[in-house]
Amino acid sequence: MMIRKLIGAGVLTALLALPWATAAQTSTQPLAPTSTTHPAPAPAGIINLDAVTVSGPQPGPGLWRISKGEHDLWILGVLSPLPEAMTWNADSVVDLVGQSQEVLWRPHFVVDADVGFFRKLSLGYGMLKAEKNPDGAKLADVLSPELYARWTAAKQRYLPRDRGIERKRPMVAAQELFTAAIREAGLGPAKIVNPPIRAVIQAQSIKESIPKVTVKIDDPAAAIKDVRRMSLNDSACLEATLDAIDRLLPRMITNANGWATGDLKQISFDQLGRRNNTCADVFSNAEFSRKWGIPDIRASIRDEWLRMAEASLATNATTFAVLPLEDLMAPDGYVARLRALGYEIDAP
Repeated sequence: MMIRKLIGAGVLTALLALPWATAAQTSTQPLAPTSTTHPAPAPAGIINLDAVTVSGPQPGPGLWRISKGEHDLWILGVLSPLPEAMTWNADSVVDLVGQSQEVLWRPHFVVDADVGFFRKLSLGYGMLKAEKNPDGAKLADVLSPELYARWTAAKQRYLPRDRGIERKRPMVAAQELFTAAIREAGLGPAKIVNPPIRAVIQAQSIKESIPKVTVKIDDPAAAIKDVRRMSLNDSACLEATLDAIDRLLPRMITNANGWATGDLKQISFDQLGRRNNTCADVFSNAEFSRKWGIPDIRASIRDEWLRMAEASLATNATTFAVLPLEDLMAPDGYVARLRALGYEIDAP
């Protein structure tokens, strides 16, 4: 989610949510193409990638089945980014959602600030300033010469007309650069998953639940001021993002193709954690988080999802859930936790 699109205390949610974009290792080649694009020649130091992504109707991945007695929880693992030119044949998912008593969406972390509408508008102005470096500094002032040279080369390729980005914080600039780079590779946000599921929910009035961890910010204006004046160690987030763009786009394309075609064996997240964790640590380990009561986001939302999933399994004959694929496949992820709790697991 782009920070500039949020208003009020949502700046805190946006900043904390930045790291969840996808990056991973380069180890296998992309699947055979059905469409090919050729990016313009890259500046020195940037890998010139032939972005090969599948297109047209695709089946998508199989589902995980979590069982206890006569009660089933079916989980669809979602991935972002996905091939922009593909369409998803969601017939089997639509049928299963139609048989379910409840749909459990992916968990969310929410910052709650009790302020009025006009106060939110003024906070929105503060938010726009919060995404910039303190004291009007530019990226050239806050990055090392070596890192700034890498940034300049990547910006010239992916964001050549964006002059205002030079005043943004490194982690904000990193996310905008990452979005532009995956778009050039033929990838984009996973916008195809939710609409067919929501259509069934609305047509059949199926219960839907969103596991949510909410943190109350009593003084959002003061929190935004803290964000604006803090000198964060977020250069590492930009460096990790540049590494992901330089070296890992082929793996991201392979992952996207694997999801589209239902070939989960093609998918690997072995090095995904570096960029995500590096960017997350900018806030999760900072004095800011302790001051404003920001908890461990990953642990909090995972625990809340598991609590609601167990309740749904105990109540419903059939529950359908949507979760990030990485969190399903991780050694300590949701499937592993459910297995440890004694549930029967059928993997796709």
